[in-house]
Amino acid sequence: MYLKTTLNKKTGRSYLTIVRGYRDAETKKPKSLTVKSIGYLDELKKEYKNPIEHFKEVAESMTKEYKAENEPITISFLRNEILEEDTNNRKNLGYAAILKIYHELELNKFFLNKQRHKRIYIED
Repeated sequence: MYLKTTLNKKTGRSYLTIVRGYRDAETKKPKSLTVKSIGYLDELKKEYKNPIEHFKEVAESMTKEYKAENEPITISFLRNEILEEDTNNRKNLGYAAILKIYHELELNKFFLNKQRHKRIYIED
């Protein structure tokens, strides 16, 4: 995430926002998403000594938090370890692989589109 400064040409005021850049999965083009709107720079100078540096640090800390929350999880186990008979550590992840394929093939969009264009025939 980074701090973006946008200049309004009519008023001459600068507006600060925190933006996260990402790459669109379908088009492979880079895009940006506004995460937080901060405000006008001239108003922020009344509250902060150096608002640009302050909010750059805020954007860096938000980046660290985002990466920590979206970090992949690794599950490890010992191959030779034997479970006790009375334990129930079973996890049902069987649908996860099928769900991923379902969305990669965009079947959800296909069925939704099919449902919208379905004609209903009423027999007398």
